[in-house]
Amino acid sequence: MTEMYEHNPGDHEDPVAGPTWIIGFLGAVLMVVITLGVSALYYRERTEQDKVVVVDRNPRELEDLRAAQSARLSAAAHWENNSTMEEVKEGGKTYNVITTTKSLIIPIEQAMADVVKEAGARKPVAMGQSEMVGTPERIEQPAKPAAETSGGTPGTGS
Repeated sequence: MTEMYEHNPGDHEDPVAGPTWIIGFLGAVLMVVITLGVSALYYRERTEQDKVVVVDRNPRELEDLRAAQSARLSAAAHWENNSTMEEVKEGGKTYNVITTTKSLIIPIEQAMADVVKEAGARKPVAMGQSEMVGTPERIEQPAKPAAETSGGTPGTGS
């Protein structure tokens, strides 16, 4: 007679479907609940942080900042030193190099008046002409149209 070979002696049936489905379904529901809970906690904390940073700021601090910026914009013309430090690597060694630049700070009203005065001093440029770029002496001299430099009349191609 033929004898059946058992790979797992004593185990004669497949797993029961009911408990497998229940464990799988409860595991999926638990994963969704945990994910939604963590997301809700994250977004609640993020909203609270935005409220603290944006809404509940100290108005005195903002007023001081606005006053300092207004004073800087309307202050008399003065020179301001700006220092920056950068690291320079040379020959395997690192050096700290401090660069100081000097800037002229002028009031905003004076700057606007200077821009208007400078724009009014420029000669108007005709259509098809462009200003030459270069030294200040040459900037105010408009370029000659192509028709004058080639010797022909415009539109005739000669």
